[in-house]
Amino acid sequence: SFATRDLPSNSMASGINSSYFLINISAEECSSLKWSGGLDGAGSCENRSYSKPFTLPEGENVIYFYSTDNVGNKEKLKTVRFITTSTSATRVKDYKSFLAYVAAEQAALKNPPLTTDTGPVKEILGKLGLEFRPGYPWARDKDHNRTAIVSPDKKSILVIDRASQTMSIYNPEGKMTQNIPFPKTTDRDSGGFDCSSTRLFDFKLNGFDYTGKGFDIYDHSGQLIKTITDDWAERSHVVSNNQRYVAIVAESWDRGHGYLLLYDMDGNKIWSRKIVLCDDAQIQFSQDDKFMIVKIPQYAFDPHKKIESKKLYLVRIRDGKLISEEQYTD
Repeated sequence: SFATRDLPSNSMASGINSSYFLINISAEECSSLKWSGGLDGAGSCENRSYSKPFTLPEGENVIYFYSTDNVGNKEKLKTVRFITTSTSATRVKDYKSFLAYVAAEQAALKNPPLTTDTGPVKEILGKLGLEFRPGYPWARDKDHNRTAIVSPDKKSILVIDRASQTMSIYNPEGKMTQNIPFPKTTDRDSGGFDCSSTRLFDFKLNGFDYTGKGFDIYDHSGQLIKTITDDWAERSHVVSNNQRYVAIVAESWDRGHGYLLLYDMDGNKIWSRKIVLCDDAQIQFSQDDKFMIVKIPQYAFDPHKKIESKKLYLVRIRDGKLISEEQYTD
């Protein structure tokens, strides 16, 4: 909660009129795309007015806030960071407890997340030749001319069209809400896209052998922010629910193992850890971005051993600590 007071000027104070705040998203990010970044509406782009106490998710949080008084004076914007902890973290110790943790988070949401399995969104995407596979937040048409991405807050679908060089935003009712020129979609060697409310990540492939060249980060005007280069080949990627991280599963056959890597929105590597070699993976963050699972349908411990199946990693986000490594059956 906030405690505010109007400091006297010339021995007089008019009193506080209103206070405004944003949680884990800045005013600049709010103006870039109409995606929210707060908690159940409080401190989001659509609801900035402070009216009652609120709860922060576990981990590091950034709050932007200011107040106005009764004669129209506006306070300078302030920023404060908090690291919050809770005993609920001890409940997550394996895949089963992670699923229960996420289910409780989903039940607490006021609005259910967007679905691509049924309804108007599925119909619109079908007309564009796009169909999502179960468990994947992105899809491509058969010619790789269009790529669709579920927004990290599960409220929108972003469709990147190479032919028209645009990014289009669709709401849960299947209505296009924005159409943004994006000239960088002409690259034909892309290994896929992902996005946050302010960034677009373009993963690169190197010819027909699918070796990696890292990825580029753009803002939504098409301006290059940063290029990441490495010799690993990206296999899967996803932006976290609160749009603070991008997680990547990659492999390096020359080194004989795979990688799980975590970056921030500006391309700074937070941590990486070795995992098994794989051609595909499913990444899922908890709603509060505290935990992440990586499900690998098929893998090899090294290039010369037989293919195994269904390995899962459960990782703590803040430091990359491995909580559980196990087989899964679903």
